[in-house]
Amino acid sequence: MDHSGATNPAEFFAVVTETFFERPHEMASHHKQLYQQLKNYYKLDPENW
Repeated sequence: MDHSGATNPAEFFAVVTETFFERPHEMASHHKQLYQQLKNYYKLDPENW
């Protein structure tokens, strides 16, 4: 994930959302709990697309 996400909460959300949709396999393997939270939030699982 991009380090700009550490600048403030809104930017963190933007960066993790981008990673969730663009690199789901990578995120699920390195940040499993965060991936699960976003999966529940969006009610989507891009890892299966």
